[in-house]
Amino acid sequence: MQLLSNFQENVNLSRNKKIGLSIGAFIVIAMIVLFVSFLGKDPQNKTEVYYDPASKETIDEKEDKTPETLLDNASTEPVFLGFGKIIEYGISQDQLTNLKTAFNTYLGKGNNGKREVSIYVDSISSYKVNDVPDSDFGLSFDVIIDRKTKLSAIMYQLKVSDIQLKLYKEGSDKAIFDSGIVTNSPNVNTEDLVD
Repeated sequence: MQLLSNFQENVNLSRNKKIGLSIGAFIVIAMIVLFVSFLGKDPQNKTEVYYDPASKETIDEKEDKTPETLLDNASTEPVFLGFGKIIEYGISQDQLTNLKTAFNTYLGKGNNGKREVSIYVDSISSYKVNDVPDSDFGLSFDVIIDRKTKLSAIMYQLKVSDIQLKLYKEGSDKAIFDSGIVTNSPNVNTEDLVD
């Protein structure tokens, strides 16, 4: 009887060891799986997709990896959305560059953080200008700055590459910003062109 009792204790002890080892192995495997899954995630590459209703563009924004912050000395140039659409209205590439320069002036140089200027592409319209010297063509459109401040804009085409931008608060006819003439064309002395 004693022998049978010792045998059952050994069997129970062996069974308890097996259960304990199984539980221990399960815990170790679970920890390895969790460790590997956390290792595979890169918190620097979190991607957020944003649909801009004004420009109708979809933007992938990576946390701390936007073009403005990739380098310590990177430009603080704003993100311009929908600006390519106004090329279809007859402005030149130089005028588009000057338009961005005018918005940079409005936003102020050395602005901290990400800035965004988005054109409401459905609001773009062109018209004949009569009251601005050196201009017979203008564009009007609405913009939203940093996804919160909506403004109305009028851009006058001056000569071949120059522009003038005026910004208005929504519903107002008094300009809050006038860029004056914005040009990036080099000064050419016409006397040098004549032999």
